Amino acid sequence: MLRRVGLVMVVVALACPAAAVGGGYATVGLQSLPAGIEPGEPWKAEFTVLAHGRTPFVDGQPFVIVSRPNGEVVESFPARLVNQQGLYRARVVFPEAGRFKYVIDDGYSQRHTFPPVTVGAGDGEPAPAPAPAEPPAPQPAASTSGDDGSSVPLALVLAGGAGFLTAWIVLMLLSRRPAAGGRPALGA
Repeated sequence: MLRRVGLVMVVVALACPAAAVGGGYATVGLQSLPAGIEPGEPWKAEFTVLAHGRTPFVDGQPFVIVSRPNGEVVESFPARLVNQQGLYRARVVFPEAGRFKYVIDDGYSQRHTFPPVTVGAGDGEPAPAPAPAEPPAPQPAASTSGDDGSSVPLALVLAGGAGFLTAWIVLMLLSRRPAAGGRPALGA
């Protein structure tokens, strides 16, 4: 009986961390493009964040990250909630002419990459169309969904290990406790 209780405790301890982060994702629908933008000119980046591709996500703190083609981050621009349909707006300024990448961190689960933009082209080059806002396939609980270096798998391993260690300690303490009348407990 005691071994069954211990086994159940181990299974529960290992399953809880995975359930806590499993299956969450958001979609971002870009409403405005930085078409024809000039250096120093503000772009009102408007985008919708939907949890699981359906429910407006209104409790986040999303932001737009602007970087150079080599990956050097220029600046991050916080977005504010505009309405309860999950519409956010950020005031983004590209510092100089050139090619830039921009990524939207949805404040929920991941970062969404859009095609690079040329700022101050002066040649009438059209801006690239944004990536479609289709929901990504659900991801396994142990995967990361962004390029920010977050370490979800490591956190799961550490949480699972801590849960296993706790369950093992409790099991060991229960198996060494003498039963009523001074007799050893079953399984000891």
